[in-house]
Amino acid sequence: MLTYYQEITLLPEEEIPVSFLMSKVFLQLHLGIASQMTDVDTSKIGISFPQYRNEADGWDLGTKIRVFASSEEELRQLNLKRLLHRYQDYVHCIKPRKIPERQIHGYAIYSRYHQESSIAQKARRYAKRHGGSETDAAELFSATDWREMPTLKLTSLSNQHTYWICVDKREVESDTEEHQFNSFGLSNLSAVPEF
Repeated sequence: MLTYYQEITLLPEEEIPVSFLMSKVFLQLHLGIASQMTDVDTSKIGISFPQYRNEADGWDLGTKIRVFASSEEELRQLNLKRLLHRYQDYVHCIKPRKIPERQIHGYAIYSRYHQESSIAQKARRYAKRHGGSETDAAELFSATDWREMPTLKLTSLSNQHTYWICVDKREVESDTEEHQFNSFGLSNLSAVPEF
């Protein structure tokens, strides 16, 4: 059960956009979570974006990130202050606190959504694998595979390639029994409290 959290608030300045700062902070979180993982594929550290906005309000992650764990010690080991030291002028991070159970108004699953390739890319791949023209192959695919949602632009430290993390939020009725997250603190199955 997740019982502790820390909240990071971004403090952007005029010359530093929120999206840029969010991506940099998120990358540092990813590196910290990945370094603590005991299992190859799962972590006990989850995250949420309490100001996440949907399509009706315009896609946005907001300026806050909550980091969740089942114990205060797990958050202390993550050591957000050390992880974010180079951004100390642009972030405010509270110390680990107990989740205010009386203020919980629901649960949500924050997951990484893998966007489908563009129709042209899928058609090119299909034509190469199955023969035929790209034009014919393009007719097999619809444009409905693409969804807009908040994204983070990250750069791999190993090969310097840029990649995008699309963050999807799905509200659920109750907490989940298991809390297993990936190295980004996201999960397709594990819920975090909303308060």
